[in-house]
Amino acid sequence: MKKTVAILFGGQSAEHNVSLVSAKCLLEALNTELFTPILVGISREGDWYQVNEELLKQTQFNKPIDFRKNGEEVFLNPGQKGARLMEVYGQKNPVNIDFAFPIVHGPLGEDGTLQALFRLLKIPFAGCDVTSSSICMDKDLAKRILQNHEINVSPFISLRRYQKVQYDIVSKKLGKTLYIKPCNMGSSVGVSRASTKEEFESAIEIAFKYDDKILIESAVEGVEVEVAVTGNSYPKASIPGSFKTSDNFYSYGAKYLDKGETRFQIPATNDDSLNKNIQDFALEAYKALGCEGFARVDLFVTSTGELLLNEINTLPGLTPISMFPKLWQESGISFTDLITDIINLGVERFEAFSKRSTISPD
Repeated sequence: MKKTVAILFGGQSAEHNVSLVSAKCLLEALNTELFTPILVGISREGDWYQVNEELLKQTQFNKPIDFRKNGEEVFLNPGQKGARLMEVYGQKNPVNIDFAFPIVHGPLGEDGTLQALFRLLKIPFAGCDVTSSSICMDKDLAKRILQNHEINVSPFISLRRYQKVQYDIVSKKLGKTLYIKPCNMGSSVGVSRASTKEEFESAIEIAFKYDDKILIESAVEGVEVEVAVTGNSYPKASIPGSFKTSDNFYSYGAKYLDKGETRFQIPATNDDSLNKNIQDFALEAYKALGCEGFARVDLFVTSTGELLLNEINTLPGLTPISMFPKLWQESGISFTDLITDIINLGVERFEAFSKRSTISPD
């Protein structure tokens, strides 16, 4: 029997447009012999709309959908057998939701908020659970937990909006070239490279536009590597991949707008032993942060061969140029099979969670 899968996309973060294209690719890859898609677009204001498939398939990075003009406003209503999708202004036949696949990148989507909603409404969902989603979204908190597990991370300090710091002091600790980024954001939004006092001050101002806590990191000499991971209790890692870009770093423009020249290399190195170490390192970090379902692990291989964890993205991009599907395709798993596996993992976790006792001991 087919499962009704609600694909949620859009959202209120700066990654709204990226989410639309990820959802479009997810829809095209979904095995419609097993699943019936229901499309739910979340506007920049936070309203939910049911959107038709043809409209989503036409979306582009520079042509986002106006949900208010092209969709029916809906909400999730709890029921005895899970949740139902209902129109705000009345619907005679509400749609029962069997599974939720959120591909809402960034805050208020990737940070545990949607995941908590699905948990409350007893809907199995794709991706990491509430706690791991929240932890991984906060790059400062994630790095501290990884350090507690003795997993090497790129050197950093965090800064709150009310705190002040001087470039001269930071550069003595972390080096002259620094990367400044919002703690709770993805897709390189708000990220800047700074090598002077003026660049540093400007970068901090930009980062604080997107979050109240920012991260200041050392520039690591080495290669940026990404590993796609799927699984619950027994996760598996894809072939690692690396990239080189003409930009100073893998910026939003390089990722999605074809600004600059980016070259991908899969596998990441010609050393099979090193590639295996990278996979093991990624799995160790994935498990340390309690990840389940799927995630992309980003790390550095330094010029001396040391592995440093950069961050874990719990709802990685699924666009045509995104590394997560590319890495699995190179590992022998098609995009369609990958999406089916992720849905099955979400169902598996939900069934395990449902078996937990809710009865107080005598």
